[in-house]
Amino acid sequence: MAGSIIDTVMGFLGPQVAGPLATQLGESTDTVQRGLQGGAAAMLAGLASKADEPGFLSQIFGMITNPANTPAALSGLTGAATGGSPLTDLGGRLLS
Repeated sequence: MAGSIIDTVMGFLGPQVAGPLATQLGESTDTVQRGLQGGAAAMLAGLASKADEPGFLSQIFGMITNPANTPAALSGLTGAATGGSPLTDLGGRLLS
């Protein structure tokens, strides 16, 4: 395997996402990127810990394949910081 899952996720959460989010939050891009990386690692660890629960993977697949979730969802990350994004709802369902 060329890279880890974290590396792949962070490829989606690079400077093009962290930069505007950092500006909105008044933080450095590096700090926000480290926070995103830590959050992604924690979420993936949580997913991995529940992978053997009955029905869990079909719930995740249902969230991933939901037509409301488009690649543009990551561009709404800055709105999610203030609670004004559909991504906030998706994150809440995933974390629950």
